[in-house]
Amino acid sequence: MPSRFSQLTALFAGLLLALFLHAVWGQGGWRRWAAAAVGLVVLAPLWPAGDVPTEPVATPAFFTGPAVRQLPRDSVALVLPFPNSTVALPITWQAQADLWFRMPGGYFIGPTPEGKPRFGVNPSQGSRVLNRIYRGLPPPRLSTAVWKFVRG
Repeated sequence: MPSRFSQLTALFAGLLLALFLHAVWGQGGWRRWAAAAVGLVVLAPLWPAGDVPTEPVATPAFFTGPAVRQLPRDSVALVLPFPNSTVALPITWQAQADLWFRMPGGYFIGPTPEGKPRFGVNPSQGSRVLNRIYRGLPPPRLSTAVWKFVRG
């Protein structure tokens, strides 16, 4: 949430700077040079220090090729690793497949059952099992409850 508020703060600060520079610029003379200098000094820290390092996304060929069209449109597919707030790569794969399928999991901001904000999905039996396996822990013993989850 703080990052969202900082965006609004930066927008408001930019608006104040623009109004100040507009007012000073209209007075003419040496004040125009001062306005330009103030604008440069304020905006200089925003100049990028260098290139932002990037790397290509290693998307499995299934999601970018015709094979994904074998799934019925808008069907639900279980994609592993289970997408959550720490593992978002499957969300990129879904986007590269033109949102052909739906999938459980993901990352979003939504309410908990108590109405408080939560970053990510509300925990369920399925998300707990899949996150446990992803972390390298042994899967739970197959019980009636787990079997009902697997069968749907």
